[in-house]
Amino acid sequence: MLGSASNIERLVERGSFDGSPVTPAFRANETTDVWLNIRGGRYRETPAQPYRGADLLRAQAELCLFSMTFNNDAVADVAMLEAYRTFRADARTAGKRHFLEVFNPNAATGFGVAEAGAFVNDCIVRALASLTRAERPEFLKIVYNGRRALEELVAHDDTVVVGVMGGASGTHRDAMEMVARAEASGARLAIFGRKINLAEHQLSLTTWMRAVANRNVTPAEAVRGYHGDLQRFGLKPDRALDLDNTITDAALREDGSP
Repeated sequence: MLGSASNIERLVERGSFDGSPVTPAFRANETTDVWLNIRGGRYRETPAQPYRGADLLRAQAELCLFSMTFNNDAVADVAMLEAYRTFRADARTAGKRHFLEVFNPNAATGFGVAEAGAFVNDCIVRALASLTRAERPEFLKIVYNGRRALEELVAHDDTVVVGVMGGASGTHRDAMEMVARAEASGARLAIFGRKINLAEHQLSLTTWMRAVANRNVTPAEAVRGYHGDLQRFGLKPDRALDLDNTITDAALREDGSP
């Protein structure tokens, strides 16, 4: 479970993780492109800048997330890499493990889905090449940029565990399809935020996502099953079944048919 250092601290103090299989993790940094809810904010219009507010020595979890965004801008990208280098040294001192989140460029690059996937892959490979085994992240959290890009990254180094993030909310078919295609392409984690948080019934959605990951149902069957659950629970779906069972994510659409 990922949260801010302050929210994880409160949950730990309440004993929320006592005897639980859930591992708490906190955000070690927040690059400016993830400041989504700043009213009047324009941070996403310029290349992301690194910012780290969490005190690693005080944070109440052993695992943390470090985020990076590469924008094909030498000055901004070097700042990201240097911030990551400093973080790794601080994390070792504090006894923290980390996983690495890499976003797609937030500034205009002219890249399509395929070009963005290739660019981000190369940036990840170059960044990790400088790290010894002890410095490497526990796993990666990246944008799903299509089958080809994901398969390429997974095949490059079998010691790196690759996971995909959920991205924008989209339809529930987007969520199920992304789980299925990511798993088939070699990803081993699905770290979804908004797709789960905004669901009408989070537990039912994650149950069907697990069924898709286990290849017990198809994405289309999972969406129909999820809507059946909503009907049994007396919950009104945000979208009609036909609409919710369509693919809207750009990378999934570019992949073509499963």
